[in-house]
Amino acid sequence: LESSYVSKYSADLFRAALNGDWKTVLEIASEGPAWLRTAITKGGETVLHMAAAARHLEVVAVVIETDPTSLIYTNKDGSTPFCFAAVSGVIEIAEMMRQQNYELPNIRGRQGMTPRHMAVLVGDRAMVWYLLKVTDDNKLTDQERTEILTSSIDSDIWPVDY
Repeated sequence: LESSYVSKYSADLFRAALNGDWKTVLEIASEGPAWLRTAITKGGETVLHMAAAARHLEVVAVVIETDPTSLIYTNKDGSTPFCFAAVSGVIEIAEMMRQQNYELPNIRGRQGMTPRHMAVLVGDRAMVWYLLKVTDDNKLTDQERTEILTSSIDSDIWPVDY
């Protein structure tokens, strides 16, 4: 593909993800679902990363329905779109993703952190509570549990009062 062709679609997908324009995403996906797995930022984020970060449920739904494999693509830091959903605080987006792949809450992203640890760092109690229920604690090391606890205290979300 020509670079201008790629650039045009990348820019369109970027704008669509940020603006919640699911129709444009669907149009571009009709050209081929591979576009949904293409990096659209310098950091290597896909349209699904950006839609999750921008909290656009409809765009996330269209991407997942069109290309469920886009859930496992990572950016340059190693973060999946689920990591972005965990930080966004929109539980409905995280749950929609998890319904397609139950392993997503256990996949580490930036700096080897779990999505739950990322949610703790941004201080989102509701997301942390949700992720407590769906993350497999057996896949965490004792050091990771300690780091999450320490981060919870630092973020003033410990104790969890649910």
